[in-house]
Amino acid sequence: MSAQANYFKLGMFILSGAALLLAGLIALGLGSATKDKLMMETYFKESVQGIEVGSPVKFLGVKVGAIERVTFSFDKYRDFSTTPLRYVMVEFGLDPGKTFDFTQGENLHPLLEKEIQRGLRIKVAPQGITGTAYLEMTYVDPKTNPPLPIEWTPQYDYIPSVPGTITRLQEALTKFSDTMDKIRQAGIEKTVNKVNALLDETRKTVADANVAEISAKVSRLISGLQQTNNNLDEIVESEEFQSAVANFSATMKNMKNATKTLPQALNDLRILLINVSDAVASQRGEVRSILRNTDKTMENLSRITGDAKKNPARLFWGEPPVHKEP
Repeated sequence: MSAQANYFKLGMFILSGAALLLAGLIALGLGSATKDKLMMETYFKESVQGIEVGSPVKFLGVKVGAIERVTFSFDKYRDFSTTPLRYVMVEFGLDPGKTFDFTQGENLHPLLEKEIQRGLRIKVAPQGITGTAYLEMTYVDPKTNPPLPIEWTPQYDYIPSVPGTITRLQEALTKFSDTMDKIRQAGIEKTVNKVNALLDETRKTVADANVAEISAKVSRLISGLQQTNNNLDEIVESEEFQSAVANFSATMKNMKNATKTLPQALNDLRILLINVSDAVASQRGEVRSILRNTDKTMENLSRITGDAKKNPARLFWGEPPVHKEP
């Protein structure tokens, strides 16, 4: 009878403990469900392998929220056949006290737009080597990481995404592979073989050449250049060259001094020409009269010389005698 009573008490104790544990879990769940969240959404053009509902959202390594939904954008905003955009949509909730310190979503939008312009983005980040991942909020260069184009108005505040580390590594490997394929297609192997053949031919030519004779000619050329250099040194150090340099320097100095007075001489010449022009202008009438008299004198002189040619005696004896009839 006492053993049955002990079993009964033990069973009641276990049931009570289970009920208390269940009530605590329900209370915690209700508390988290009724807690205010800042709902956000983003879109990815890549695989989001590793994240799922409940995966954390971190901001510079600090957990600030969790993923609420992972689906395709056309399931919510467009039909699959009417949109060419095949984005993965991720909805997540943020703790307002750990991110932007706002409690109302409508007041968050201007601040969020400003941060997006500064480069705020979302990316998928791997978590260790387990294959799981999380969403990382970070800042990047907004010029090289523009937002994905969308054809709809998001229900929640939208934070653009950027490719994750794994995706960037895959893209780099793909570009490297494409580059190697282009190099192979361009016939780089044939080019390398031709270069190697050219080097072999060059080595053979050098080996067949008379290296000793070439070396002797080079030595004689160097000796001649040294002798020429010594001769130039002697010319430069000679008294004649130094005197010529000194005379040239003095000549340049005199020319510099002469050019200093050149503007004044030109100005004086300009004044003289102005005075001559004024004098000519003032005596213009007299000059014209002299020129007219000179013209008349030359005309009379021309008549006299013409008459002297025809009748030279008249120049000495005057008029000829009157001709009388016999």
